[in-house]
Amino acid sequence: MNLKLDELQISYTKSSGPGGQNVNKVNTKVEIRFHVPSAKWIPEPLKEKLKIKEAGRITKDGYLVVTSDKTRKQLLNQADCFDKIRTIIWACQENTYTPSQQEIEEIKSRQEKAKHGILREKREHSLKKQSRSSPGNHDI
Repeated sequence: MNLKLDELQISYTKSSGPGGQNVNKVNTKVEIRFHVPSAKWIPEPLKEKLKIKEAGRITKDGYLVVTSDKTRKQLLNQADCFDKIRTIIWACQENTYTPSQQEIEEIKSRQEKAKHGILREKREHSLKKQSRSSPGNHDI
């Protein structure tokens, strides 16, 4: 999937934080936004996942907003924004695995078997410790 530059709105502003005169004079912070519903390069099912997963980044108007002011270079911040967009889209593309009912039952039976095995081992260990103690009076 390729980002369509003509559908992206790129703006530059002054960055915040340390950096001295460079921060005060140079527009290094990059903000990239695009309208999710009208993005032709994103399939419809992916748009729905994007709206759900990234609800905090999408405005009421439907724009996904990504910013970066990591570095003092405008070009590096722009590349970082593109990387963030790709990462967001790839994360939404990942198929989530849902196990079948049979697999769920197998997992539960394995867990039960493991639990019983642990309890049996604890009981055997306890009996071994008890057999080592003297059968005398312990109140002294």
